[in-house]
Amino acid sequence: MVRCYGARVSSTTGRSRLGRDGGGPGGIRSLLPLPRRRRTSPVSAGLEPAPGRSLRRDIEGLRAVAVVLVVLYHGHLLTVTGGYIGVDVFFVISGFLITTQLLGELRRSGRISLPRFYARRVKRLLPAAAVVAVATLAGSFLWLSPLRLGGIVRDVIATSFYALNYRLAVQSTDYLGSTAPPSPLQHYWSLAVEEQYYLIWPVLILAAALLWSRRRNRSDVKVELPRTRLAAPLVVLLLGSFLFALWLTHASAPWAYFSLPSRAWELAFGALVALFAERLAGLKPAIAAPLSWVGLAAICFAAMRLDDATPFPGYAALLPVGGATLVIAAGCASPRAGAEALLRISPLQLGGRLSYSWYLWHWPVLVLAPAALGHPLHTKSSVALIVASFVLAWATYHLVENPVRRQEGLARVPRRGLALGVSLSASTAVIALAAALVSPAAAGSGVRASVPSASDADFERAAASAVAAGLNTRAVPSNLTPALESVEGERGVDGSCQLDFSQTTSGSCTFGDTNGDDAIVLFGDSHAAQWFPALDAIAKHRHKRLVVLTKSACPSVDVRIYHDVLKRTYTECETWRNNELARIKSMHPSQVILASAVTTSNVARSGGDAFEAQWITGTTSIINELQSSGASVVWLSDTPRPNGNVPQCVSTHLKNAGVCMNAAAKAQEDQPRRTQSAQAAAAAGATVIDPTPWTCPGTVCPVIVGNLLVYRDDSHLTTEYVEWITPLLAAAIPAE
Repeated sequence: MVRCYGARVSSTTGRSRLGRDGGGPGGIRSLLPLPRRRRTSPVSAGLEPAPGRSLRRDIEGLRAVAVVLVVLYHGHLLTVTGGYIGVDVFFVISGFLITTQLLGELRRSGRISLPRFYARRVKRLLPAAAVVAVATLAGSFLWLSPLRLGGIVRDVIATSFYALNYRLAVQSTDYLGSTAPPSPLQHYWSLAVEEQYYLIWPVLILAAALLWSRRRNRSDVKVELPRTRLAAPLVVLLLGSFLFALWLTHASAPWAYFSLPSRAWELAFGALVALFAERLAGLKPAIAAPLSWVGLAAICFAAMRLDDATPFPGYAALLPVGGATLVIAAGCASPRAGAEALLRISPLQLGGRLSYSWYLWHWPVLVLAPAALGHPLHTKSSVALIVASFVLAWATYHLVENPVRRQEGLARVPRRGLALGVSLSASTAVIALAAALVSPAAAGSGVRASVPSASDADFERAAASAVAAGLNTRAVPSNLTPALESVEGERGVDGSCQLDFSQTTSGSCTFGDTNGDDAIVLFGDSHAAQWFPALDAIAKHRHKRLVVLTKSACPSVDVRIYHDVLKRTYTECETWRNNELARIKSMHPSQVILASAVTTSNVARSGGDAFEAQWITGTTSIINELQSSGASVVWLSDTPRPNGNVPQCVSTHLKNAGVCMNAAAKAQEDQPRRTQSAQAAAAAGATVIDPTPWTCPGTVCPVIVGNLLVYRDDSHLTTEYVEWITPLLAAAIPAE
């Protein structure tokens, strides 16, 4: 249970009431040559329990509020659209408690034992984290696609060494990674941030105390580490981290969200409260009580008003961080009419005790359940699963957390605790690697199949028959091409020729007949890049150069869009489009192929109905501008979308791939914009090509045609399928 720290008390023992994690024999005494302290000297810095105030029930209740917000957000319940701010509340609490423990040990014994500190962290965090990670791996092995196991194994290994936050940051800034389904271990990123903070912050306190002690008069018997000596560098750290977070949130929202440097300021707020806890304990109740309620209200307001589109952590993070800081700071004065009156009720106290295990369990349960149940979650099932995760948390708390925490020897003899930590991390990683070795093969055993050859006399009719026959495919052919295991990471074009989010200038990407006098330009996003294999072959056949200008999630249409990953307007897209448009004009190609994804995902963020009109206007504008430079324009409409990630679905339904097919109506649910775009392109004089008959000619869209896998993910065609339908595309593109 969390203890309260406030007024002066006599320190007649070698240990505070913070708990049994405090100082004791075996610390690194030589690191801090502090003067010996009088046993009856007053204690400053607010590190001992106030008289009559043994437990910080307000903080325990605040833990419950934080975890409930996160759980409701992940369960899509009660419109808690900003419930992710519960993690920020946890960060402030951690900053306060850890700093309180460290300074308390320094005050009591004149030292900070780093081995003992880390041993305490091990026994507090690692056992439950390891149990849930292994259980999540087992659930993934049972219910998720075999194609996802490799990534989850890497997540488990990253989790074992508290580096998952940076793995997620890298994945989120990569186009393919950003569209992948969420990892069932994704929530471990916040634990990684805290552990990285735990590695650095105690060392900084030691360094500050060491510098201060060297300036002391060794004959001075008072032991009082001035708050300002630590507060000044802490404020510098806080401001620097906050300013960095503001910049990084705009530059790269995923890195800002997951990295320690952009989150350190939140932990620093809690640390500042710990430094001034004694002074805060003297706040008048008439001031402290309203402040605590304002803080709690700020947290709840942020949870209800923020959402996934909010740039975070930026200025918006000040609301939950400031709210948590106010609750903790005001609670040091223990105002009877404060927020503790609510936070100390039994349900919240129970939630606070189970908050760590509940946080660990709720996310994998919610992520794995749809695969285990065979259908998406609804409100009732989400509630049932959240209750089930709470039961798992209760069991973990009583069977894992508490028994290990009560092992005094793990902290009293630090090498035992550290050895436990190493053993748990290594064992979890080894189990993950073993799971990778025995993961089931994602290969079909159905009858070998084939598709018509391009040399067939009437390839168009034969291809249409093959696509229609794909609707009857059930057992996955044993010669499926590409193999399910090899399709991940396919881009259609060389990776350096499809720019990622931050890049704004394409390199030299010339293919086809590189000695040709004339050029064809492929211009658009990844849905343009998917056609590269066919256009490369066509350009070679026509003795023309093929210049590839493609950028992830950036349509060739002249329109401003909002980017869900960057959490802002995709300005890099506009810059790139303008740069490459000028390049195309200077190149004077004979033909420009325009292709872009048509999706409704960014419409609401970009202006709703107005965006639809802008899309049509932008289509006409870009075509007119290209034609003015003498190029003929081909408008290649978007392909129908499958029902989720096709390789993953097929790998889990090797005997009945039919369940992975999508209804044509759903595959083209944005049909109005598709139709209007095509009409606008035709009216502007472009040649319009609709690839729908090549992929979804009827009311259902096949995912396997002959032995060919049609889609490589949840929207893009496989390279092999595009190569197969090259004759159809060649016949549709005018020869210039």
